[in-house]
Amino acid sequence: DEYTLNTWLARWLEIYVNIEFEKQQWLLPRSLSPVILYVKNHLEKPLTRDRVARACGLSPSYLSRLLKSATGYTFSELLNRFRTDRACWLLDHTSLTASDIGYAAGFSDQSYFTKTFKRYQGTTPGAYRVQQKRAAPPSLHEITKKEAF
Repeated sequence: DEYTLNTWLARWLEIYVNIEFEKQQWLLPRSLSPVILYVKNHLEKPLTRDRVARACGLSPSYLSRLLKSATGYTFSELLNRFRTDRACWLLDHTSLTASDIGYAAGFSDQSYFTKTFKRYQGTTPGAYRVQQKRAAPPSLHEITKKEAF
């Protein structure tokens, strides 16, 4: 039906956009590669600009300038974007509670997690999970099962 087709198309468009976003990350300056890798591999830990800069052999002020000029984001904005992206993945692929997902994505406070998630995703974690389940494209098994009857 039309609703199923629309939700399927919307989900695949989202996947395409995410893939394109990932490709864009490879266009970042080479000096940012270890920074991005370090942040993504340590999201669940308390991260500060100074800690990341030190781990990557950069001065904190240079890291800030580099991030802002290459991505348009401050360190905190980029960190929160990565953390909300991780939370989205966990919401899509696990049955963990929103609270556990917030902690797994590196947020130490549930209220701050919900507020930040809503700022970047436009909805709360719980509402996001419900929307994603509705928008998920049907599996081949589900499609053939419907057509068999």
